[in-house]
Amino acid sequence: AATSTSTSTPTDTATNIPPATLTPTSTATSTSTLTPTMTPTMIPTMTPTMLPTATPLPTATATPAACQQLLINSGFEERSGWTLPGTAYSAAYSGEQVFDGQSSLRLGIAAAGVNTYSYSSGYQWVTLPANAAHITLEAQLWRGSSSADADYQYLWVSTSSATSVVFQSRSNASTWEKVTYDLTALKGRNVRILLGVYNNGGGGKTVMYADEVRVLSCAQ
Repeated sequence: AATSTSTSTPTDTATNIPPATLTPTSTATSTSTLTPTMTPTMIPTMTPTMLPTATPLPTATATPAACQQLLINSGFEERSGWTLPGTAYSAAYSGEQVFDGQSSLRLGIAAAGVNTYSYSSGYQWVTLPANAAHITLEAQLWRGSSSADADYQYLWVSTSSATSVVFQSRSNASTWEKVTYDLTALKGRNVRILLGVYNNGGGGKTVMYADEVRVLSCAQ
């Protein structure tokens, strides 16, 4: 009898495939480098050192040199001290033009006067101290003239032997002007201070007013 041969049909055996091994992917991680924040260094506030206030040195106050006024009636407020020679139109004390006080000395012919030929003058003698350091003549003068001819105003300083002309000219300034003249070279001498005006009698008239005429003798 035929022998039955069983043929074994192989059974599919499931092969266990090992699971895929996951290889981790390196993800580049950004590593931030921390830049240190600069903490500002606080610079200490400089406290100003107060320097002591310098004590000012005392200012030397100039002591005025001792001066003596030598003329009598230098402001013409009285009727003394000055010699006023009698002429066709003599000098006289007046209140018409005054620098200080109530009176001055008019020399020459004022606007309201009658024109005439005349010298008009006033003078005073004074002895200048021999030991003075400095001697000065000062005068406030008001000069006016409507003339264009030979009239003139003048101020002279004379000794027994010589005359110094401070000025001799004609001016119509019609305002007060200060005139000064150095008398130091004449110290120890007797001098005459002479103020005057000459009118020739023709054309216009010329006048001069004098006030605060002083001779100052100073020790320094």
